[in-house]
Amino acid sequence: MINVSNAFREKMKEGRGFKTYAEVIFSDGSGINLDCSQFTVTGNKLTDGADNSDFPLGIAVLKSVQLEILNDAEQYKNCYFSGAKIRVYLEFDLGDETERIEKGTYTVIAPETYGETITITAYDDMYKADKDYTTALTFPQTAGAVLRDICSSCGISLGSNSFLHDDFLINEKPSGKFREVIGYIAMIACGNARIDRRNALQIISYDFGGFGIEGNYHVLAEWSNPKLEYNDTIITGFSTTIKGEELEDDTEVVVGTDAYMVTVENPLITGKEETVLSWLYERIGNIPFRPFSGELVSNPLIEFMDLCKIGDRHG
Repeated sequence: MINVSNAFREKMKEGRGFKTYAEVIFSDGSGINLDCSQFTVTGNKLTDGADNSDFPLGIAVLKSVQLEILNDAEQYKNCYFSGAKIRVYLEFDLGDETERIEKGTYTVIAPETYGETITITAYDDMYKADKDYTTALTFPQTAGAVLRDICSSCGISLGSNSFLHDDFLINEKPSGKFREVIGYIAMIACGNARIDRRNALQIISYDFGGFGIEGNYHVLAEWSNPKLEYNDTIITGFSTTIKGEELEDDTEVVVGTDAYMVTVENPLITGKEETVLSWLYERIGNIPFRPFSGELVSNPLIEFMDLCKIGDRHG
């Protein structure tokens, strides 16, 4: 959740007045600043989320930003955005002053499209983890040590050295992509992973206790085109499968009941499946949720994993 002044929150209720601002540093070290007059009215968006309809667990989220820059006078014909770092802000004119909130730093890793407008797509530092996992560590190692080693290997800043169950002992060297291993570690911590607005990796555990504290959640109303499932869904259990060797049958490990079972896959928990499933059940089990979608006036203070209360215009 992004903290801003009370004046910002009051102005935001009007639903207009946001302005995009970006600082661009090219790969050669030169840079430009772009304000709202240099962007098209449409064609600019920021994507932040798990990008699936399932309950997100053990996801390493990759945020992206698309910017469409006016180039009608070919003013940027000599600018090469590939490899550029872009720090994105949203500004609000409060009358006496302008308040700015940072929305992250992104890297352009694909060629830009030129014309009267320049369309570029950039990604946060999670993209650096989309390569095969390698390490000089010897195992067993704690989840915390493995995550620190990943950040060092990939050139990603680590937001905090401690997280839930960071002392969990991983017996064998993981395989797959660095980003997959980050997600597995986030699952052990009963949550997900993301790059925060200050460009640091965070492991965020689910915590539904914040609903009892005003200011720890967003209240969202005034929806258009809302779609709400008729009934709540309650996660009643977690399961995973232990693969049998050669002719042995697979073994299913279950914690809870199968009324609404979430099946997880995590090679880092081999031999300790029941322990991790118990952690997941304790933190997420018996929590009611209901799939919902809709459109509302932009709220730039919302981030992935924030708590929200959904209401209609009548409260």
